[in-house]
Amino acid sequence: MRVKYSGSGLGLAIVAQVLSMQHLAYGAANRPDGVEFYFSIPIIESKR
Repeated sequence: MRVKYSGSGLGLAIVAQVLSMQHLAYGAANRPDGVEFYFSIPIIESKR
């Protein structure tokens, strides 16, 4: 699905900064139908 959007990209900049500060992987990849943004956040299981 392709959606036209002309935002400032500020949200992406904020997310990139937070992920970078936590040393977490993130990035973007060009795709034929748009851009794919990806990130990795570790999951820690609760010890209840």
